[in-house]
Amino acid sequence: MGRPEAGPILKIRWEGAKIVVKILLDALFAVLLCIAARCDRRTHSIPNRIPALMGVLGLVEVARLLYWQAPALPQVLALLLTIPLFLFWTLGLIGGGDVKLLFAMCLYLGIYRTALAAAIALTALVVYRIYAARRGKTTSNRIALAPALALGGVGALAGQYLLMVMQLSFR
Repeated sequence: MGRPEAGPILKIRWEGAKIVVKILLDALFAVLLCIAARCDRRTHSIPNRIPALMGVLGLVEVARLLYWQAPALPQVLALLLTIPLFLFWTLGLIGGGDVKLLFAMCLYLGIYRTALAAAIALTALVVYRIYAARRGKTTSNRIALAPALALGGVGALAGQYLLMVMQLSFR
């Protein structure tokens, strides 16, 4: 069920196919994140089909990891991060669309990249609040969270590829 053990040319093609599939999945995920950010920025709501498509991508990512015998445990562990988000949603501290978006992000990114995405998103939100306060703008408690999450998610994906390039350059 794993990869076929043939000559070196087939091995190179197989590794190339793995990379191409991962790049295509990441690009589609980033596009969906940007669409969710734009919808949330304009209407303060995220259509249900966007987190649903991202959730399907997350399941495809888990299936891809299992097929290529890579560890899928980080994707499962990341789902535990969404438990407090449901509590925040029930208290009215965060919107339902944001919770669904974060759930899909956790499923696709896994625990490590989700932690990086959350750090980037939190930094972006703090910078935005400081910027708005310095300009004298009053910011409501209801802000669009998806743009910051999209920035964090795309930043985590970009960081992953940056690390790959750095590893290849030191070989």
